[in-house]
Amino acid sequence: MLNLPLVMIVNPVAGRGRGLKIGNELHERLDSLGVPHIFHTTRKVGEATALAHASPDNALVLSVGGDGTVQEVSRAVVQSGRTLAVIPGGTGNDYARALGIPSGHLAALDYVLSRTFTRKMDAIRVNESDWLFNAGGTGFDTEVVHKAQAFRFLGAAAYLAGVFAALASFSYREVELEIDSQVLKQNYLLACVGNGKCYGGGMKVNPEGKPDDGVMELIICRQIPKYKIPILLPRFVAGTHLNLPIIDVYKCRELTIRGNKLLFHLDGTLSEFSELRFRLVPGAISVL
Repeated sequence: MLNLPLVMIVNPVAGRGRGLKIGNELHERLDSLGVPHIFHTTRKVGEATALAHASPDNALVLSVGGDGTVQEVSRAVVQSGRTLAVIPGGTGNDYARALGIPSGHLAALDYVLSRTFTRKMDAIRVNESDWLFNAGGTGFDTEVVHKAQAFRFLGAAAYLAGVFAALASFSYREVELEIDSQVLKQNYLLACVGNGKCYGGGMKVNPEGKPDDGVMELIICRQIPKYKIPILLPRFVAGTHLNLPIIDVYKCRELTIRGNKLLFHLDGTLSEFSELRFRLVPGAISVL
């Protein structure tokens, strides 16, 4: 294990309330191994970022929860002397997948404790004020994330339930994309940007994504009849959609998305914007 001060930040309500149980089991395992550590639980949105900011400048910060917890902790780790470690404890855990972390929390802890070196991963600066670490986008997939919130009790199946709920309300909107120096403007089913391969609990929307290759991918699906969307869905789940004629893939370093009050998801968090500017920052975050 690296000789770094260890700080564990646990979201107790992650994973439909399993977060606290997972955190306590990790705490007990570290105590049994004689590993000094600081144990925190969060009580509100944004607290994980504050706790990570308050950790020592060279800390190894364990994010215990889902992708939302990882995003909060990562905001304090990126471009600092700290190192991120991810213990999957949520329903999606897509950034843990991107990093190759074992799915079980105790196996993930063993993985963290066995590491003897850190890795530098890319991150994406958003409007020069926030960060994207795994994936984001706008269009049908964002409507799905919005609808899926009502189905969180289904766990990983919430995203699939959101797909069918979104079919009833989704309407195509014109989006302008500025990709490095190229400008495109038309209606899209979705426009996804990211470093990781998966979002939505394992859907391989960006199967070529690598969080350390110095580029981000933009996956575009052009407008299709709505009745074809459920037929297309299994291809996105399996990651076999890139060869379809309605799919365009761009590898870029800078990207701007513009539209009229577009709903975006950024690492699973929903926000409304009329313009989002993405800039890849190579090697911005240190991880185990």
